[in-house]
Amino acid sequence: MVTIILVSNSNKEVIYKFLDGNDNYKGQITVNKADLSYKLKDKEKFTNSYETQAYRLVKRYIHLNKYPSTASKGWG
Repeated sequence: MVTIILVSNSNKEVIYKFLDGNDNYKGQITVNKADLSYKLKDKEKFTNSYETQAYRLVKRYIHLNKYPSTASKGWG
């Protein structure tokens, strides 16, 4: 399970930090709203399932034009 927590939301991009199912910090992702490009805080590419799941969840909310303060998604 991954939980995303809103850090910043502007017209251009949205930033979320993400946690694992035990509320351990796993990283931070910035996603461009126009082209859905992403930037991880300390990496260039995804290296684990938390990062990919967080990106999928953020993309979903961008498509819905909704930016919740927190959201979670399980592995199923």
